[in-house]
Order: sequence, then C-alpha cells, then structure tokens
Amino acid sequence: GKTSPRVSHAVNAAASFPVGPIHRILKVSHRSKRIGGGALVYVAAVPEYLAADTVAQAKNAPKSYAPSSIGA
Repeated sequence: GKTSPRVSHAVNAAASFPVGPIHRILKVSHRSKRIGGGALVYVAAVPEYLAADTVAQAKNAPKSYAPSSIGA
C-alpha cells in the first residue's frame, strides 16, 4: 500500500518550538527508558507559551508607560 509522508512531532502538534531536539535531550538525560510523545509536546509547549507571553507583554509595555498630560 501507499505510505503517508512522515510528519514531525512539531508539525503534528502545531508547535513552533522544535520537538525533536527536546526528545534527544530527554533521551540522553537517562531519566527514563521510555518517553511518551505527549511529554515531548508538553515540554515544547511551555517555552513556546512563555515566549509568546513575553512578546505580548513587550508589545503592551509602551502603552502603559506613555507620557500622560496632567490636568485637562
């Protein structure tokens, strides 16, 4: 039969952070003999969320520190 094209974990989870290198790091650390696919996606999602939140905060920072007029 026909085989479907290979899809990476990051593409499958719609993650912008690479899941493959995280998997390699977890395997090399010898914490566990087996690592589930869901764990890779979760561990990759945490820094992705932190980066997105930091960018959103940086985008809104100039509005909160804008000079305001005293009295009107």
